[in-house]
Amino acid sequence: DPQAKMQQRMMQMMPLMFPIMLYNFASGLALYWTTSTIISIGEQILIRRSVKKLDVYYKGKRVIDAKAKVKK
Repeated sequence: DPQAKMQQRMMQMMPLMFPIMLYNFASGLALYWTTSTIISIGEQILIRRSVKKLDVYYKGKRVIDAKAKVKK
């Protein structure tokens, strides 16, 4: 999918472009952006690990949908 490839490329290039764009701004803004990015990366790593563990846990198990009962 060309659109997905382009978006992935943008996500890879933005961390390289932000320091250049933020050079003339207040240092607090650059510090905020850097801290936020580092926290987001850590968050993403943790989420991917937990999803991978769930995939391994549920691999080969059958999921059965239960019918909902509604009280009147």
